Amino acid sequence: MPKCPKCASGSLMDHLRVLALGEGSPNLAVQACGNPEALLFKERAISPLEATVCGECGYTELYAVEPKVLARAVAAAARKSRRR
Repeated sequence: MPKCPKCASGSLMDHLRVLALGEGSPNLAVQACGNPEALLFKERAISPLEATVCGECGYTELYAVEPKVLARAVAAAARKSRRR
């Protein structure tokens, strides 16, 4: 299992979409679906993103502001896929 390069945690979540949101919302957000197979009612969970940028080289890291919201949706999707 891959580990986080910063903290070595094994709870990385992949296949999450980065969204460009409309005016009045954060510029970028991450989306996870608790029921990704559904045509409707996918149980979307969205967290705004914040960036940390190096002023010297430009290296950028994006961080989900509400990672627990995403983790709950990813766990729900995993439970649903195990039932099938």
